[in-house]
Amino acid sequence: MSLELNNAAETATIPVKASATGAMMVQMEAGAANIGAVDTRTGKQASDTITLAHDVAAHHALDVVSTAAGEILEFASLGAANDLICILGARLKYNGSAVPSASTGYRLHLYNASPTAIADDAAFNVPSTDLVKYIGYIPLSVLVDNGDTCISWDNNINFTAKLTGTGLYGILQCIAAETPAANAVFTILLNTVAI
Repeated sequence: MSLELNNAAETATIPVKASATGAMMVQMEAGAANIGAVDTRTGKQASDTITLAHDVAAHHALDVVSTAAGEILEFASLGAANDLICILGARLKYNGSAVPSASTGYRLHLYNASPTAIADDAAFNVPSTDLVKYIGYIPLSVLVDNGDTCISWDNNINFTAKLTGTGLYGILQCIAAETPAANAVFTILLNTVAI
């Protein structure tokens, strides 16, 4: 690899080497100079799915959207233990051909360890045993009808979280009362980066 310098006085090509730590070394006439480390951070994606029961009832405002017994969403492999990550964006897909009636959006409540499951259509709650695991929530926009599927996409979330394991856990909550279809599938995808 080489670095090309251009200015009005002269043009020069300087050889550049990257060390095992990512530092760039430039060989110049007077010796080598360390000009900084290469940023090797990469983004990660993780998703999980909830499939509602065949006899799902209408959800009340601020209730959990889950399976009858309650299912905890798991967003695996977002980093290493003790990494600080930032959720940059989220996508919610609903496999129904129409937005659930009266739907006004969702909250994805996040935990750094697996929380207590909450059944579908039960009021969302953070029990005292889960308080140390609970790290907050991100809003998910109103679904948009895209024919056979409904999708919402939220960018610029910028929610930071410190991992205790390698991923995060979540519980989905509807904001307003809504009536999803029987056997509906909700899929949530998170886009993250280590910071």
